[in-house]
Amino acid sequence: MNRRWTCLLGITAAWIAGLAARIVPDDSLLTGFTTPDPQGYFLAAEQLAEHEATTQLARETFALVAVLAVESDPSLAAGACVALAALSPDAAARDGLWSLAVELDPARAGDRRWLVADAAGSTGVEARAAQALAMLRHNDPQGGAMLDEQPALLSRLVAEAEWLGHDRSRFLAVLGKWKRDASDDPCGGRMTVRERRAGSVITIPCPNPSFHHGVRADEEWSMMVGVEMALLGATPESWPGQAAVGLDAAVPVWTLDRVARAYGVSADRPLRRAGRWTGP
Repeated sequence: MNRRWTCLLGITAAWIAGLAARIVPDDSLLTGFTTPDPQGYFLAAEQLAEHEATTQLARETFALVAVLAVESDPSLAAGACVALAALSPDAAARDGLWSLAVELDPARAGDRRWLVADAAGSTGVEARAAQALAMLRHNDPQGGAMLDEQPALLSRLVAEAEWLGHDRSRFLAVLGKWKRDASDDPCGGRMTVRERRAGSVITIPCPNPSFHHGVRADEEWSMMVGVEMALLGATPESWPGQAAVGLDAAVPVWTLDRVARAYGVSADRPLRRAGRWTGP
């Protein structure tokens, strides 16, 4: 074969490879299995996870791997939980899934110490949501503006509040009150104001301090500060300190049953047919 044809074949092969890389996979990666194959499912899920359009199917597949492989290959089941943690946008879920992975395969405990911290900070949503809440705590109306302009931050706050056991409606009511307080505060979030008297400028306390959430430690303050601290991973070390901000409740534990419920899979429906999971 001459050099010209060799070059053309090389270009064609590269073009085909590039085209294949751009093709989004679908559940045909899974429908070819006639019997459940956790290892094969895991490899297919890795390909599905590379594309946003098939991320949800990847999650379902990893969850099914965890459920199917727990007895025969605990390490593979743990790996599926780690993959689910990596695909989860929720910090609490990531931590819970990593805890389950370590429970299934204790050898992963060392990995968790550095991987989970990196994953938890990858989006920055938690930090920005906590920042908005801190601004409202100081009666800065920009905190409310952040929540209005970035719905993902509000969703993250609500999810964290519910995770901590707070009632969704109650949390939203208090958050709305704090937003109104920040807008109505005559002192703009300051504890003191400057006033001109007898030709000189003096500093006096804000004439209406009732807006300032930092001057009273009531139930709503404890709830909101607890959510803020939880988002930042700044839980107080002492039990009384945790109790003071509502962080003393037991954290819901992730189990394989919870994984199955959360991702809608079951060991009784281990095959993919016609766009859904079904029985053999």
